[in-house]
Amino acid sequence: MNDLAIISLKTEEISLFIKKLKNHFNIKKLNFIKDYLNVEIDYNMKEGHLKFNQIKYINKILNKYFKEKNKKALKYIPLNLNIKLKSNINTANIEDIK
Repeated sequence: MNDLAIISLKTEEISLFIKKLKNHFNIKKLNFIKDYLNVEIDYNMKEGHLKFNQIKYINKILNKYFKEKNKKALKYIPLNLNIKLKSNINTANIEDIK
């Protein structure tokens, strides 16, 4: 089994790409991607939001490399919960991407 993430700004381009793939391969169309390269992806289509996190991956690493006695200390990793992420005003527009 091989997985392929198809990403585009236009659903028409995705549909055309899938149609061309079907000419050469037996493929199964799945739904939205939920995990990619150990990054979990959560969608809120109504509000147009995506959430990314690596909680499962971080826990996997902690479980693999830290002994039980160190896990309690790592439970309280300092983090500023008031950090706000802002959009990058220098993002490329659709014309720049083409």
